[in-house]
Amino acid sequence: MLNRTARRLHDLGPDPDGSALDTVAGWIAGKPSRRSAFVEGLAERYAQEPTLNELRVAERLLEGSERKVLTGMNDALRDARPELLYPLLARLRFLLTKDQPKALRTQLGAALATTDTTGADLDPLIEAAIKLTTPEDLRHAVAYVDQHPGQVEPDSLAARVSAQVAALDTEDWATELEPYVRTPDDLRTCFEVAVTLRHEPAIRQLAPDVDRTGLSDRHLIRAADILRRAANGTLALDFARDVRRSDSAAGRTARLILGEAESLSLLTSGWTPPARRSEPAHPPRARSVFHVLQNSLPYRTTGAANRTHGLLSGIAAEGYEVNAVTPPGFPLADVPKDRQDAIEATERLGDVTYHHLIDTDQVMPRFPVMPFVETYSAAITDLASEASAALIHASSNSHNALSGIVAARRLGVPAVYEVRGLYEEVRLSLHSTYGDTPEYQLAVHMEHLAATEADHVIAITEGLKSTIVERGVAAEKVTVVPNGVDTDRFQPLTRDEDLASHYGLTDKIVIGYVGSFNWYEGHEMLFEAFGRLHGRHPDVRLLMVGGGTENEALLRLRSSLGLEDVILMPGKVPFEQVEAHYSLIDIAPITRLSSLVTETVSPLKPFEAMAMGRTVVSSDVAVMTEIIEHEQTGLLYTKDDTDALEAALERLVVDADLRERLGARARDWVVAERDWRILGRRVTDIYRSLGAG
Repeated sequence: MLNRTARRLHDLGPDPDGSALDTVAGWIAGKPSRRSAFVEGLAERYAQEPTLNELRVAERLLEGSERKVLTGMNDALRDARPELLYPLLARLRFLLTKDQPKALRTQLGAALATTDTTGADLDPLIEAAIKLTTPEDLRHAVAYVDQHPGQVEPDSLAARVSAQVAALDTEDWATELEPYVRTPDDLRTCFEVAVTLRHEPAIRQLAPDVDRTGLSDRHLIRAADILRRAANGTLALDFARDVRRSDSAAGRTARLILGEAESLSLLTSGWTPPARRSEPAHPPRARSVFHVLQNSLPYRTTGAANRTHGLLSGIAAEGYEVNAVTPPGFPLADVPKDRQDAIEATERLGDVTYHHLIDTDQVMPRFPVMPFVETYSAAITDLASEASAALIHASSNSHNALSGIVAARRLGVPAVYEVRGLYEEVRLSLHSTYGDTPEYQLAVHMEHLAATEADHVIAITEGLKSTIVERGVAAEKVTVVPNGVDTDRFQPLTRDEDLASHYGLTDKIVIGYVGSFNWYEGHEMLFEAFGRLHGRHPDVRLLMVGGGTENEALLRLRSSLGLEDVILMPGKVPFEQVEAHYSLIDIAPITRLSSLVTETVSPLKPFEAMAMGRTVVSSDVAVMTEIIEHEQTGLLYTKDDTDALEAALERLVVDADLRERLGARARDWVVAERDWRILGRRVTDIYRSLGAG
């Protein structure tokens, strides 16, 4: 019985009208014992020889609890036929019903790696890519669909989205889209595609007419953010208000957008921090200072967090008692929930005491502005009073600065504002229309208010100082204290041969980068220059340590260039392994593209490389000309010029003596000029000028 039943299924070939399947269905429905035997025989035979045909028929015949075997059947067929797309689709469809973006992206990636689409519906691939709302995923899925035209029905979602993406990629996109937006459903799908691709003009054109009730929270908030930056504020607020889940990431972003709109009243209200008390509220200790931060180590290992700890350690080395505080709720968003109980409200790292305001269950949003300033400044006032602080020093952004200044005024002590970057200019670099929005005006107003109200301003580059002065702050009130490095920690090391062997870098010349992969770093240009260079110098390797928003795009670029074996991308490494990875590097490129941000804001990366005696080659954006003396402490090349980068890299690849000479001079310069202890001394000179020390 079992064998005959199994054969009935196994021998069921093409069945266009379903009659053969109906015959089998009728036969097993005749007696319960037949159905039981059918399922048992199916499992037995399938375990021996999984086939796509048996799986598809089983999907149609099995009912209720019998369908539990389908998961195992899918897995067995996937293992036996890894080239098949079909067995991956069941889990993809399941994940489409859940809010598990990481799992969905992993499953989509596995599906797109297959090559055989026999029997498969390609629509779930497109649905998954749209749900993830990332351009790379959607383009990858559409490319897969386009490679398998025989598997796509003309009226399917896959066909429609493929056509919409192609239309959006043309110059005359508005005209090309017309056939695909004639029904409400097509308009919604096209809008989702435009949002996923970040196609701002199409989003602005389609947004007024799309039915928002059919959009996911991801698409609503993404559209709201893009419309806000594109000077469509009213429509952006409509989209933000329609976000359903307030406890989700989309809900939190919606509250920020709505809170920012509420804060626009600051442009006309005339609000300023209160006047400073005529006498201190407590007897200040001369060398006690209190820092107001955006984030901190060990929960963030960004350049800002490292600058904070380096500079504060340098200040402490001058004999100051240094306390610091992070915003309400930090670092809850950076720590998994099951580990949040281990966060200490007060912790000491080296000579610096950090305070975390964690008597809440979430990070307090920075918008609306006034509730944030009132809450944060009250906590700063209490903690700074307990520390008998003689001065309050706040670092970017203006929300932190105004909170610190309000607390300083209440306590009757001076306030310093350290400007590390102007976030509104970062946004403007990404969205040129953002400069026309009231939100941009609000950001500029708040930064100017903070700089004006502070007793002194620190800028991390000459470019930032120029911008601050151009906005109306007296030049004599602004001091440049640049980025630096701990030259005791970062010092020349011999190559870690075990690590080199692990990466296959033994006896190789290594061009290497350690840091974040962001749009402005110019890594696409670096990959292209390296690819050409490697053709002439096959013993050269490129080591990219880190991660970030451009990671997936760089992985795809590496693949398209055929450089998977010679561009190594191990991902992020623990903070304590950074020096070992630098020991592998001969040449450290800083390939930043020219933008308002990169011309005025300094990275920390070059200082670490220079301190370790590595040779830095950098684009000549303004801030890097403040750091690198061409031909003396490194090489500069013409920014945004791939040929110039390639030539500079090749010059260093072929000249080991030049590498050694430039690296040694770079080390000498950072020890003399950019050690945190030296920079800490510059800051304490400012403190003393304000009566704190």
